[in-house]
Amino acid sequence: MSLRGENATLHDQLAKLAALVDHYYVAWKETRSLLDRRERELSELHRTASNKVVGLK
Repeated sequence: MSLRGENATLHDQLAKLAALVDHYYVAWKETRSLLDRRERELSELHRTASNKVVGLK
């Protein structure tokens, strides 16, 4: 294989790798955002629930 052919192959592989990294980065950001939102919701539930707790005798 010529150097030009190898270069073209490597360039193609690099482009695919960059697209894959972009895909997983966006997926991670979306997952992180969802987790942050769920944590805020849980905090709010704990905050409101603790005000309504009644002790048992």
